[in-house]
Amino acid sequence: MIAGVIAPPIHKYTDYTGVTATLAFAFFAWLSVAGANIALALFSLAFLLAPSAWKMFRRDPMFRLFAAFAIYTAIGVYVAIDEFPDTHKLQARDASNWLKLFAFLPLAWWLRGDLRRIHRTLILAAAGLLIGMLWKADWSNLYHMTVTERTGFKLRIIFAGLVSASAILGLLVFTPRIWSSRAGTPHDLLRLACWLGALYLSSFMLLSSKSRGAWLATLIALPIAFGIRCFSNGGETDLPLRKSVPFLLLALGLVASLFALNQDEIRTRLTEENRVVSSILQGKSEPLPRTSISFRHDVQIFGLQKFLQRPWFGWGPGSTEHLIEISGQPELIHPQEKGADWMDHFHNTYLEILVRFGLLGALVLLATVFLMIKNVWRGYKTGVLPKDHFAFLTGCFLLFAVWSLFDFRILHGDCRAYWILLAGIAHSFAWHPKVASYD
Repeated sequence: MIAGVIAPPIHKYTDYTGVTATLAFAFFAWLSVAGANIALALFSLAFLLAPSAWKMFRRDPMFRLFAAFAIYTAIGVYVAIDEFPDTHKLQARDASNWLKLFAFLPLAWWLRGDLRRIHRTLILAAAGLLIGMLWKADWSNLYHMTVTERTGFKLRIIFAGLVSASAILGLLVFTPRIWSSRAGTPHDLLRLACWLGALYLSSFMLLSSKSRGAWLATLIALPIAFGIRCFSNGGETDLPLRKSVPFLLLALGLVASLFALNQDEIRTRLTEENRVVSSILQGKSEPLPRTSISFRHDVQIFGLQKFLQRPWFGWGPGSTEHLIEISGQPELIHPQEKGADWMDHFHNTYLEILVRFGLLGALVLLATVFLMIKNVWRGYKTGVLPKDHFAFLTGCFLLFAVWSLFDFRILHGDCRAYWILLAGIAHSFAWHPKVASYD
C-alpha cells in the first residue's frame, strides 16, 4: 500500500518519456542523426507501453491504412525478391524505411493537438536546424550577406532548400503570435534579435541551396499561406495582424535586402539551363546537354515507361535502383565526385511511389494524406486549430507537394524527420478531445 502511494503510476513514466523524447526528436532532427534515431525509438516505445494510446489508436482509421500499407508492402517485397533475388537486402531495407514514415502516429499521440507542446516542438526543430547550419557556415559570408558556393551546410543541398523554406514560412506566419505579448524592453529586444536572426539564417540557407525546386515551392506556398492567414474566415481571430505590421515590414525588408544583394547569383542559377529547358519544351530529339534538368528528364521518362509496364502493383518497394542499373541506358549514368555511377532514383516522389507500389499502393498513401488533411480541416472548423497554425500546415504541405516534383528523399533520415514532424503535428489534432467528438 505504501509503495503504491509513493511510487507514481507507470503511465506517468511513459507520458514523461514520450513527451520528452518527442521534443528531443524535434531538436535533433537535423542536428544529429543518432540523437534523432534514439529519440524516435524512445517516443515510439513509450507509445507502445501506453494502454490509453492503443485504445484510441485501434479506433483510428489511420491505423487501418497503416496496416493495409504494411501488408501490401510485405507482399511487394516477397514478389520483388522472387523476381530479383539479388535485391533482397535493398527490398527489405526500403520496405522498412517506407513503414518508418508512419512514425508520425506515436508523435501525434504525444502532441494530441496541445498547442504548447506543438510550439515547443517547432521552436526546438528550428533551433536544431540553425545550430547545425552555423556549425558549418562560413561566417564571413554570413556577415557580408553574400552567397557564393552552393551548399546545404550540414544537410543535403536540395533538402536544405525545403526545410529552410519551411522555417521562413513559420517565422512569417507566426509573427502576430510571436509579438502578441510584450515582456519588457530587454526581453523584447532579445526576442527581436532571435526572430530576425532565425529569419536571416533561414533565408541565407534557402539562397545557398540554389535549389530551383525549393524556390518555386516557396513562391507558391508563401502567398497561399498568407492569404489563408489574412483573409480566411473561422478559426482563431484574437491575434490581429495590424499590431504586427511593423515587424512584418522589418522582416520583409531584411529578406528583400538579402535577395537584392545576391540577385546576380539568383539570375545565373535560374537561367543557366535555359537551352536544355527550351529543347525539352520543343520536343527536340537530339541528345540533350548533360545538366541536372536533362538527367531528370531522361530518368523520369524511363520511370514513366516502367510504371506503364506495371501500372497496378508496381515493381516492389526497393526496385528503382536495380531497374535503372539493368536498363542498359547510358544516359542514366550520372557523374559523381568519385566517378560516374547509375542514378538511384527518379527525382520525383510521385513517380517513385507509382513505380514501386503501382496505383493500388499509391491510393493507400493518398488516402493517408487525405485523412490527415481532413483532420486538419476539422480541427480548424472546430476551433482547436488556430488560423495561423492552419496556414502554416497548409503552406508546409504545399511546399512539400511542389518540392516532391523535383526530388525523392523521403526514405532518408533528414526528410523522414521532416515528414514525421509535419504529419505528426497535423494528425495530432485528430486526437484532440474536441475534434474526436466533432460530428
